Amino acid sequence: LSVSLSPSRNPTASPTEKLSVSLSPTPEEGEGVATCGSTAFVGSNECPSHEETIDYTTLRDVRCCSDTYLGQPWKKKNQCSVWGATENINDGCSGILNFNEAMAYCADAGGRLCTSEELVNDCTRGTGCGYDKAMVWSSSPYQ
Repeated sequence: LSVSLSPSRNPTASPTEKLSVSLSPTPEEGEGVATCGSTAFVGSNECPSHEETIDYTTLRDVRCCSDTYLGQPWKKKNQCSVWGATENINDGCSGILNFNEAMAYCADAGGRLCTSEELVNDCTRGTGCGYDKAMVWSSSPYQ
């Protein structure tokens, strides 16, 4: 049996998008931190505490942060060095997502998951979707 391989006659055009390799853990591997969407609601039924440690497969709402201004609807609070957004990014509200989906959701919007500290500092408070009264994924790892 002989096999001969030859290059294709019509090579594809050079790639237009950069491939990014993510080394983040798969949802089954590890725990993350969700944080209440607003300090005003800590202690409520929806936000029993400031933070919770949960498995990466747990479903939580998503708010996003950006270190640069990305235009509307991104908003910056005086006490924060980041811009936050919830509503009207990626055509609406995130709904509940697992950790990796949440990271991808914010990346698709041009931002990133907020740290727990940014959420505790209310950097995304009042940005929509009713998530002030929700536990929201943060990028902070379980310590």
